[in-house]
Amino acid sequence: MGIFSRKKVANKELELLLDGYELPSFPVIVLKVLSMLRDRSCDMSTVSGELALDPSLVVSVLKWLTPQLLA
Repeated sequence: MGIFSRKKVANKELELLLDGYELPSFPVIVLKVLSMLRDRSCDMSTVSGELALDPSLVVSVLKWLTPQLLA
């Protein structure tokens, strides 16, 4: 079975699993922040400024970060 055949099979299996449901896409802010984090010249104040634009994302980051800081 070639690589293209396996990809087609995987796509069919995914379509069957999803059964018409669509996966949510990342908010644009998440993609922007991820891009900023990959850029070594970007400082954390710029990243935090972007994060501040999405309150639910701030809560998610804090939920993940708090146990790490308290360990």
